[in-house]
Amino acid sequence: MPLGSAKVGLFGAAGASAGGGDRGLKFWGLHSDHPSYTMYNVIEYITISSTGNGTDFGDAYATGRQPACASNGVTDRGLICGGQLSDWSKTNTIEYVTITSAGDSSNFGDYLTASSCQDATQGGGSNGSNDRAVWNLHTTTDRTQIGYNTVSSAGNSTDFGDRTTTPFRHGPAGAFTCNGTNERGVMLGNTGTTTLYGDPSMRTCDYITINSAGNATDFGDLVANMCLLGSCSNDTNERGIGMHGYDNPGSGDTLFNTIQYITINSTGNATDFGDLIENIVLAQCGSNGVNERGYQYGGDGWNQNNESNTIQYITINSTGNSSDFGDALLQYGHTGATDNGFT
Repeated sequence: MPLGSAKVGLFGAAGASAGGGDRGLKFWGLHSDHPSYTMYNVIEYITISSTGNGTDFGDAYATGRQPACASNGVTDRGLICGGQLSDWSKTNTIEYVTITSAGDSSNFGDYLTASSCQDATQGGGSNGSNDRAVWNLHTTTDRTQIGYNTVSSAGNSTDFGDRTTTPFRHGPAGAFTCNGTNERGVMLGNTGTTTLYGDPSMRTCDYITINSAGNATDFGDLVANMCLLGSCSNDTNERGIGMHGYDNPGSGDTLFNTIQYITINSTGNATDFGDLIENIVLAQCGSNGVNERGYQYGGDGWNQNNESNTIQYITINSTGNSSDFGDALLQYGHTGATDNGFT
């Protein structure tokens, strides 16, 4: 179903610019109406330091789900990389937007190969105003691949290196968080290395130095076996957050409402932070960086016809449970997200 027809009558005009550092964007998405489904090319936004509902931003060039997203922070460019299109094929297209200026996306270049974020985890991160976006995507030929782009300069991706573990056939399904100009990116979790989940390798966290291409190094472990996380950080304040998660060790689906945190510049295991207000997966997260607000945007309850439009938030430099922020424009999961506060 073309997005244009899906959007008719749903949205009003875009609101005024939220200003540098405080706008969060959500891209694409899927809503299941079993046995049918609808994919969207919707771009919507929120003002992170406030509370309220999502507002229409514009349209992405393509319609689909599971893209990776990143930005160069207050420099104000956001990228949408790869994804799975409405015919279920993967794409290598990269698109871009100017985050504080509502409008449709434009072509940027191509990723290394047709790829997606496995089940819509967050496969992109950056070193913010230092201008490098890094991607950990699911390809059919290389399940450990890391690639990168220069955000402010349109063009194709370059190979960066590889993750420390080779996941099962589904490819990487962890999240990506970074400490911005301090140059460390951490990949939180994976799908595991065996057919069934419940595998200890699902806890694996790796890190890279964003401005120096090379293979990842072991960082530590998540609080439990899980994949399909969302993530954010408070930038140079050095706290990375993982939200929600999924496991199925063969005895049925487990959806986590877990919030956990790491200190990005110091290797070690994750620590419990608090709980989300609903058990959800396939959601996206972001933050306004050093201003300390992190958010989770929509998601999927994993059962058919059970996507969420809930937006919730936390204070990153504290611990505790999330609070209600407002509602997304639609009930959909499998989305991408970035902002000009989180780097």
